[in-house]
Amino acid sequence: MMNIKNILSTIVILFITSHFSSAQTSDSLMTEFGEITFEDLVKNRSQVDHTPLEGKINSSIDVAGNKPTVIRKSPAIISVVTDEEIKRSGARDLMEILESIPGVSFSVDVEGVVGIGMRGNWANEGKVLLLFDGQEMNETVYGTLQFGMHYPIQNIKRIEIIRGPGSSYYGGAAEYAVINIISKSAAELNGINVTTELGQTSKTTSRQNYSISAGKKIKDFGFTISNTYSAGVRSDKTYKDVFGNSYDMTKNSNLSMQNVNIGMQYSHLSFRMIYDNYTLDSRDGFEQALTQSYAEQFRSFISELKYEVKLNDKISITPKISYKSNSPYHVNAGSSDDNEEVSELLYETKAKRFKAGIIANWIASDNFNLNFGAETFIDDGKKNPDDLFRNSNTSHVQYTNYALFSQVMTKSKIVNLTAGARFDYNNAFGGAFVPRIGLTKRMDRVNLKLLYGSSFKAPVIENIESSLLGEIKPEKSNVIEMEASYQISSKMFFTVNVFDITSRNTIIYVVDTSSSNTGIPDGYINGPKTGTQGMELEYKYADQWGFANVSYSFYSTANKAVNEIQRDPYDFTSVLGISKHKVSVNTSLNITQNLFLSPSFVFLSPKSAIVEYSNDEYIYEQIPSLLLMNVYLGTTKLFVKNLEAGIGVYNLFNNNNIMAQPYSSGHAPLPSLSTEVGVKMQLHF
Repeated sequence: MMNIKNILSTIVILFITSHFSSAQTSDSLMTEFGEITFEDLVKNRSQVDHTPLEGKINSSIDVAGNKPTVIRKSPAIISVVTDEEIKRSGARDLMEILESIPGVSFSVDVEGVVGIGMRGNWANEGKVLLLFDGQEMNETVYGTLQFGMHYPIQNIKRIEIIRGPGSSYYGGAAEYAVINIISKSAAELNGINVTTELGQTSKTTSRQNYSISAGKKIKDFGFTISNTYSAGVRSDKTYKDVFGNSYDMTKNSNLSMQNVNIGMQYSHLSFRMIYDNYTLDSRDGFEQALTQSYAEQFRSFISELKYEVKLNDKISITPKISYKSNSPYHVNAGSSDDNEEVSELLYETKAKRFKAGIIANWIASDNFNLNFGAETFIDDGKKNPDDLFRNSNTSHVQYTNYALFSQVMTKSKIVNLTAGARFDYNNAFGGAFVPRIGLTKRMDRVNLKLLYGSSFKAPVIENIESSLLGEIKPEKSNVIEMEASYQISSKMFFTVNVFDITSRNTIIYVVDTSSSNTGIPDGYINGPKTGTQGMELEYKYADQWGFANVSYSFYSTANKAVNEIQRDPYDFTSVLGISKHKVSVNTSLNITQNLFLSPSFVFLSPKSAIVEYSNDEYIYEQIPSLLLMNVYLGTTKLFVKNLEAGIGVYNLFNNNNIMAQPYSSGHAPLPSLSTEVGVKMQLHF
């Protein structure tokens, strides 16, 4: 470890000496910093007519609808993270980026899987949609996403996050939020990028990442290709289950990912293919820790072909077809494994989704836009012949879905109006209709939004087949949101929003002891009405010295019913395992023209977790509030023009960011990684 510390110390000294020796710190240079775009804040490449902050808040986003819309005018509550912010933060993975977004939380589910929550609502099973270059990354067996050293961030141009319903446009996996990740285009890459990362704690090599990406645009043809491999550990601390069994996670929580992303475009024809293979070592099981760890694999293959037909300058039609194959939670037992123990983990279900759709867009004028579309998909699920789906009693199931959706956007001097709706019909659970309406108004420096949206979580294969009552209905939510933003100056921007979420027919997983005699003790049901209310604040500042992003988010269940399995026993106005209050601070300071320092903080208020099982009941404990701090020192030019590098210290205070299960199912909290020192280098050819 001492050798590693010496090496890292040498790197820091080289950073500072190489950049201060050639630093340009004249007043004219600092003035130019204040006049460049946000992405080029420290690059000093081009003069524009607005400040960096104005460039960001007036940029166009795609995630809120088919027509690109300025963030402040978009009919949704939206956060945007740029590639420059990602690079300057030194973020290790997507999970660390999203932790800085208001309302986002992460919790452990089962079998070592970490999932996402939104605004106090557990959203792991298909309630938050993740799009990567337009492709749905949610698997179609349970609808889940898996976080922690997953989903590559080395080639991201920007991330757009809708903190609110997106079902009226995106369908049944966008109940609470949409995360839209956009990679750099062929023209933006224009060559080859090679990235290497290494992380080290006091006990182990905690992280390795190797990525190569290439892109080129030649006339009407362009292509991008990236290949990323990551390996490391979830934690190097001790896990203790509710029965008192414990083990060292250093050798029992391995994570690995391989992701290949290929995109090609010729004129109006485009193709995208993503292969994602994520593997984690699972030893925590469901309640009781296992005697050994087992490799659990999540494998996805996704492809899409689409063609934009422009009938004229105002009307375009885009047909597209896609194919997605998933094999989640796949565990295979070897001949030497404990067969009795692993029998609960053995799982092999493959799902395929074939989708075809068409979207038409009519831009009648600058003040009127209409888009509408239709799509259909078939979900095909298969198990091994000796394993059957529970309700259908067969190893092969198939479900068909049809959908129609439309949205209109109009502008006037009084108010801008967006209205839309979507109707889905599935042969397994029937129909779901979700409307949406948004009013936005800009008055000089003030911008106002009043939004109402209905959304739904569509039951996926295992929700349907493992339903306790033999049937399951879509979960539906009604969301009311109000936002006010104020541009304090050309360098400062402030936003506040309040929300009210009411969810009905909530799809939850329960253990039903009354059905134990039938051999079906657990499964999915439609639970009672629930929801949250809350507030989110964001403050942004950008100047020649760098930038600062500060956010605060709060949720409460005070005026909502809460499912008994999700209620916090210490605070009836919050849910189990999710902090009510979160503060995040992300800053970046320009030391020289090419050298920057980026401290970041995340504060989480107390939350409750199951820690023990005694006298036939779970014992809960309140986890204290937590402050996490990262510090990253980076350079945009290390000795040669196209070599970027950085060194960071993560979890500086060595606090334990415990991830608790957000429902009462007997899983003890999962500890996080201890203090890590990491280095990163990227070379562009």
